[in-house]
Amino acid sequence: MVKALKDSMVYPNEGEHWGALEEGRGYKAKPLAMQDTKFYKQDLFGLKTADEAGKIFFETTPGDHLEFSDDELFGWVQKYFIDVAPQAETVVV
Repeated sequence: MVKALKDSMVYPNEGEHWGALEEGRGYKAKPLAMQDTKFYKQDLFGLKTADEAGKIFFETTPGDHLEFSDDELFGWVQKYFIDVAPQAETVVV
């Protein structure tokens, strides 16, 4: 999950890391961290299960929505997809 710290599109900003607003508080609602939401506490769609299994990763960028550099993008691809991919075995015939 990538959170843009100055995001002007996603509200609340915590939503980029699975957070949400308090329910039933209207305009007085405060942002909740992922672990404080009902989605997480009740494990409504496996969020808590995935988190406890270490399958959710959090990154941040200093800019606005989808403002990240190619280096950041390629770094995340390397870190979360390439470096962890199982290596194919070489078969000699």
